[in-house]
Amino acid sequence: MSILIAIVSVYVLTGLTYLIRQKFAVNICLICAGVSLTWIWMLLGITLGALPSSFIFPAGILIAMSFLGIANKLEKKQYKFWRSPEILKNQSNEELKEKMKNCC
Repeated sequence: MSILIAIVSVYVLTGLTYLIRQKFAVNICLICAGVSLTWIWMLLGITLGALPSSFIFPAGILIAMSFLGIANKLEKKQYKFWRSPEILKNQSNEELKEKMKNCC
């Protein structure tokens, strides 16, 4: 039941974000806002004791989705600080394939 509530919440908060975006001309990612606001209210509810612990699982999934979205945005903007130095040297795929053959 908690997952169903989370899904409905994401849709409702995405819709509200859409209305805010139209009225104030703010450039906000609708799905990102819906997901983030949902896991924020879930964590607050769990912390304050207003929600049962069964909401931890959907909140965790939504938090993971937020971090994956952030990582995807950083990847598109060429912030590749989490990659190994060998990949950052812009080596060709052939060189990497040869190194992988000799790896193990």
